[in-house]
Amino acid sequence: MKKILLFSLLFTLIATNLMAEEQKDTAFANLYRRYFQLYTEGNESIFYDASAKMKDYYLRNNKYDSYYKIALNEILYDTEQGKTYRAIKKCNNLLNEMNARGKRRYHIVYSAMGSIYDMRGNYRMAKKYFQDALNACEPNDTGSLISIYSRIASLQAHREPLKAKEINELFGKMAVKHPQYYKVHTVLKAEIAFYLNDRQLYEEAYRQFQQVNKEHPLLDVYGKDLMTMVKATFDGNYSKALDILQHDSPDFD
Repeated sequence: MKKILLFSLLFTLIATNLMAEEQKDTAFANLYRRYFQLYTEGNESIFYDASAKMKDYYLRNNKYDSYYKIALNEILYDTEQGKTYRAIKKCNNLLNEMNARGKRRYHIVYSAMGSIYDMRGNYRMAKKYFQDALNACEPNDTGSLISIYSRIASLQAHREPLKAKEINELFGKMAVKHPQYYKVHTVLKAEIAFYLNDRQLYEEAYRQFQQVNKEHPLLDVYGKDLMTMVKATFDGNYSKALDILQHDSPDFD
């Protein structure tokens, strides 16, 4: 799911708040606000130009963590455009840069590598790199752990659903104070329930899904179609389930 790929790094690996000194630089502040819109607009040349300017700004100001986050965002962009070879090459270059600077934030690169191989359909390599990311991540880095756990649960949902269920529960416990990510947890739980043929687990996921939407009505509609499709399947209404799957929905990208 593309939605999961985007969520996987938007928590702390990409989304950064403008610091006070950055807000004073009006040109950069405007570029920053425009940058994430460019991500979705599809004009590659403008996006890469903006990305290069932001990376240059952060390097000149010795803000390496922010630089890495923008570099990772660019790698995700390449991946979603189907340019996975380019994305892998950039990951390797980024690892070399981190090693040279002694700024070893390897887990964010390994997580991106996992997402790239997942998009390529290489389950074994995706699983390896997500595990590498988990091993390299600091235990108190909640944002990164949320990212990694969500990706592993999504990856394993249909191949190893019991393991996915366990990982997704870890994700949910960490995401409980962050409704947009907790909502992803509930949708993943419903997907896992589908593969386990576990209606009780689905009902639990649906109640949690409804509750988070009730408490946070401004959340987007992500997950609604998947929830409806899984319910239709458990109800034996397969024609309705197939009809939902055939519609254009971000839940089934």
